[in-house]
Amino acid sequence: MFHRFHVSQEDRDYLRFLWWENGDTRSEPKEYRMKVHLFGAASSTGCANYRMKYLASQNEKKYPAAASFIKSNFYVDDGLISVKNVDSAIKLVEEARNVCAKGKLRLHKFISNNRKWYKMVFSGWEGD
Repeated sequence: MFHRFHVSQEDRDYLRFLWWENGDTRSEPKEYRMKVHLFGAASSTGCANYRMKYLASQNEKKYPAAASFIKSNFYVDDGLISVKNVDSAIKLVEEARNVCAKGKLRLHKFISNNRKWYKMVFSGWEGD
């Protein structure tokens, strides 16, 4: 997920790393800068959380339920919520997928105790 969030040009110096060609530490290392956030960097979780919430805010008028869900029930790439019925769950998943797709994110890995939900959620979703 972190690779979906780009690092601005002026901030890339904070994510510098050294690389030795063929793992030969006797040679002179090359210096690189990350263009995307990476798993394991202290800043990545905060940046991903901020971007998800910003994306939700940008789409709040068209997808109010998804925006609320993403803002209040997500931590990085994990969302947890209970809803009253299957139809509400399906609508929420569809909205949340559409919001995430606008940020080039793919929302997946859902779980439910209802077979109808699985059939409807996983049958040919393409986004808007």
